[in-house]
Amino acid sequence: MRREYRVPALVAALCLLATLLGATGAGAHALLERTDPRAGSTVRTPPREVRLWFTEALEPAWSRIQVVSENGRRVDGGEARVDRSAPRLFRVSLGALAPGAYTVRWRVVSVDSHVSEGRFTFHVAP
Repeated sequence: MRREYRVPALVAALCLLATLLGATGAGAHALLERTDPRAGSTVRTPPREVRLWFTEALEPAWSRIQVVSENGRRVDGGEARVDRSAPRLFRVSLGALAPGAYTVRWRVVSVDSHVSEGRFTFHVAP
């Protein structure tokens, strides 16, 4: 003898919703969305700061940016900060940049504690 069990539609819908919500939150990382100057670009006017926008809000205490010249000399002001009015925006000021290639290294922690890191270059034209 076989018995069939039917799950009420409301319970099934709630289980499905819980599964979907859990799946979307589990993979949340602060991914780099865009940069200024743009990654890989050549600029004619040396920028006064580097700005990075991420897909998630950042934890300021655990996030950092460094900008280095071709010879490895650090050229940023050392005071990288998350913008208070836009918690997905991370910025650092720059000193006077000579023509050449610059590498931006970043490591951020999103407010949900996931770590992301990477690097990109930009060039200042002669």
